[in-house]
Amino acid sequence: MFYAYGVSVIIFIVCCEIFTVAKRAVKALNEQIESHDDTRFVVSNRNIDVYLGFYNRLSRVIVEMDDVLSPCVLLLYGLMVSGQFYTLTVLISKDTESSSLTTGLQNVIVFLLTTVAFLVITLIASKVTEVAENIKRSLYKLADNIVNSSSQLAINEKNVANSYLILIAILNGSQLSFTGWKMFNINRSFILTTMGVMISYGVIIVQIGHKNDSP
Repeated sequence: MFYAYGVSVIIFIVCCEIFTVAKRAVKALNEQIESHDDTRFVVSNRNIDVYLGFYNRLSRVIVEMDDVLSPCVLLLYGLMVSGQFYTLTVLISKDTESSSLTTGLQNVIVFLLTTVAFLVITLIASKVTEVAENIKRSLYKLADNIVNSSSQLAINEKNVANSYLILIAILNGSQLSFTGWKMFNINRSFILTTMGVMISYGVIIVQIGHKNDSP
């Protein structure tokens, strides 16, 4: 049991550090792109080309990080969720009446710790996806400004800008996110899904307990 907890803590710390570094990198790129909304900067096709290059390289790095890290992420989520289900079962079941107060407190602490760890790592990883979506919107806005802000642009420049609009629209169809070994995406909706499953599981356990108590 303690071995499983030790492995979970190590994987949790490593994943949080890597997700945080990825979040800072994506956030820094997003802030640099958004700074071009200021009229002091001249927006050109070259700016968009540079930012698209940065975004594509950053995307490839994050995908490679996910390929290496996702098996450990899947293991971590499996340990956290199984710990939540186990402690929830123990707390709801009738056996808690005969168990000691110390055992009950231990189960409550384990449930709270696994829940907090689940929320922390999910929110950090989901922030990468959210900021990446902001980057794509900012790039689309820059390209759209080039097309619509000035009528003195050469035809070829407008065509290039329109090409960027199409390319960024295609990028919007793909989502940059960390996964659990490609089985699920780590985002905010994953929190709601897991909470819904746990609530449904708790209701089922309570109903089964009532049926067993009935004559």
